Amino acid sequence: ADDDAPTHPLPSTTTQPPRQKKNIWQTIFDPIVTSPIVPFFLIWGPILQNPYNKRKWAELTANADPILVNAGLSAVVTVIISYFFYNARVEAAEEASERREVALQDLRTARQGQFSSNSSEPTSTEVVEAAASAYEDALRKEMHLRQIVPGLGWRLDFPDDPVSREEDKAAARQFLGLEITEDGNIVEFGG
Repeated sequence: ADDDAPTHPLPSTTTQPPRQKKNIWQTIFDPIVTSPIVPFFLIWGPILQNPYNKRKWAELTANADPILVNAGLSAVVTVIISYFFYNARVEAAEEASERREVALQDLRTARQGQFSSNSSEPTSTEVVEAAASAYEDALRKEMHLRQIVPGLGWRLDFPDDPVSREEDKAAARQFLGLEITEDGNIVEFGG
C-alpha cells in the first residue's frame, strides 16, 4: 500500500511542545525584569529625583577623580557583560538538556523496538545507531555547555545534571560504552 513511506521512522515519545526560541530582546530583558535586584534599583528613582540629592550628585561627579570613575564604570560594564554571557550559557545548557532528554527517550524507544516481538518488523540497527549517535551528541554538547571554565572545573549546576543523575550514567554506560565522571567529563567505560 504505502511503499513510499519509511518503514521505521525514529519514534519520538515527547509529549511537551518544543521550547520556543527567544528573540534577542527577550534574552536581554527577561533576566533583568525577573531579577530579584530590580526592586532594589527601582526604589532609587524617587530618591535620585529629589532636587537636594540631584545637587549633591552633581557636586560629587564634578569633583570625582576621572581614573576612579573610569575604573568603576569598567567594573560595572564587566559585571553586566559577564551576567549576559552567563545567562546565555545557562539558557543554551537548558536547551541542550531538553534535547538530551528527548534523545535518550528516542534511544530507549528504538532499543525497545529492536527487541520487541509486538511489532511486525523489529527496528533496524541503523535506526538504533542513529538514535545512539544523537544521544551521544546531545550528551556531549550539554556537558560542554555546562563547563563555564573547562580547566578549572567550574560548572553550571542546575537540575537534570547528567553527572548527578543515575539514569544518564546508566544509559551512557549501557548504550554508548561511556562513563560520565564526577567532574563532568565523558570517558570510555573501563569496566
